[in-house]
Amino acid sequence: KSSSTCKTCKYESARFEPFAYLQLPLPEDDQISVQCVLYPLKDEVDIMKYSVRVRHDGTVADVLINLAKMMHADENDSDVDDNEKTEVDEPDKSSDSKDG
Repeated sequence: KSSSTCKTCKYESARFEPFAYLQLPLPEDDQISVQCVLYPLKDEVDIMKYSVRVRHDGTVADVLINLAKMMHADENDSDVDDNEKTEVDEPDKSSDSKDG
């Protein structure tokens, strides 16, 4: 209910807005994002970081299936919804060596 009052004659007007506050339940997100880093066996291929979405009660197999779908989509240059990839800079191998 909203009301307004005239400053001159003091008439009060009431207005009812039945849908001013409509409460609706929001669906729970039953999926989680899983970060995967692919370290290729060939040095000339970049290390890639993938983010895939799976059900919160999913298995490693579900992660691998979604990752395979994403990688296959990469080969075809098409987008896969709710998944993303990022190129990762290769760590400096010279700083990992031990002197001695």
